[in-house]
Amino acid sequence: MSLPVSRRSTKEEIQLSQGSRVESMDPGLMEVSSVLEAIVAKNKCAVCLDCLREPATLECGHNFCHSCLQQVWKEAQAPLPCPMCHHPCGEKQRVANSLLAKVTALTQLLQSSSSTEERQQEDRLCERHKQVLSLFCDKDLEVLCLGSVELSPEHQGHPVRTVEAAAFHYRPKITGFIAPLQQFQGFLQGKQDRQKRGLQQLQEWGRRQSQQLHWDLEHRLQVVNREQEAALSRLAEQEAKIQQRLQIHKNALKDQLRTTEALLQEVAGKTVMPDRNLLPEARRSVTLKKRRSKVLQRPHSMTLQLQVLGAEEFHAGRHYWEVQVEDKPSWAVGLCSLCPSSRSQQQLMQQKQQRKKNREKDNKEEKKEEKEQEALLVKDRRWTIPLQQDGDYVARGVLSVLLVPKTKPTGIGVYLDWELEQISFYILND
Repeated sequence: MSLPVSRRSTKEEIQLSQGSRVESMDPGLMEVSSVLEAIVAKNKCAVCLDCLREPATLECGHNFCHSCLQQVWKEAQAPLPCPMCHHPCGEKQRVANSLLAKVTALTQLLQSSSSTEERQQEDRLCERHKQVLSLFCDKDLEVLCLGSVELSPEHQGHPVRTVEAAAFHYRPKITGFIAPLQQFQGFLQGKQDRQKRGLQQLQEWGRRQSQQLHWDLEHRLQVVNREQEAALSRLAEQEAKIQQRLQIHKNALKDQLRTTEALLQEVAGKTVMPDRNLLPEARRSVTLKKRRSKVLQRPHSMTLQLQVLGAEEFHAGRHYWEVQVEDKPSWAVGLCSLCPSSRSQQQLMQQKQQRKKNREKDNKEEKKEEKEQEALLVKDRRWTIPLQQDGDYVARGVLSVLLVPKTKPTGIGVYLDWELEQISFYILND
């Protein structure tokens, strides 16, 4: 029953409580107290290791003081970890557990009422007023002394009763809290067990993933090593082939260099010779005129290209010529292979007349030789550089290529290396 705060009533209740105090506690109350003590001990704050003050329950089921959580999460980043199991929790997932706060306060009250007289005299003294804590504030749920009620303004007007009356009043309520708290404790214990199993499964999964990743990396490393060895082997083979080709080209360049040096020496020797010794009387000019010639009666055996042979046929060696073109409007300088000429045509005609006189030879053999001679006439290969009438310079061979010299040439140098099968043209200027 609640009583208004007054000096008289408070003193009477104190005298009543002192006169009717029992020496031993009810066995049922002792059982309730032991259960509540176990609950409070299990739900102590893991940060300050003290009884919960303004308890807050996280998603993982652990309870902490509200001020302790604020201190721990002061510099932490979202998601905020549980200080005990490090489970990620959000700020909104923190729930103020008022029921646990009341149970903790009532348990402390029950413990104070069930202790011995000496314990009460020693422990139930107000630190501020040094008086016995014999009163209980129903509004603030605090154990007070007479000085706190009379002198402290915090509890003025609050309903106050003796500790024994408060214990008798709250004992049924506390007993009714035991079953829900035990059920809630079992729920939290089950959730904690599930989290432990989930954590173990996660750790096992991480271990398997790490092992699988290690095996995959080991396998890939072996594959890369094999591919690297194969690539190095192929590279070594290619390097050997390249070295061999380089040696071949190097030898060819050395031969060509020796040939060029010999040619330069030969040409340098001729530059100091007098004109009459350098150029022979023959093959210095040619006359173009029209005249009838006896030729084979086959159009494909002739060519429309006009050409003059300046030397005999060559079958070996290196040769060099220089032809002065100067300001001629059009010209052509080069080499030809088996070029038909009037002399060769006359020889073929004479051979044909001789074969006609000798009738005893086989007709098939005669036709075969005649075809070979005709093929000899039509086989015409040329490598020339002409100046056309339109003023263009063209290099003609298998293909024709337009040339653009920097300056107008006054002469053309022609170089033939029979063994290397090489023909070179040089543009000469004054």
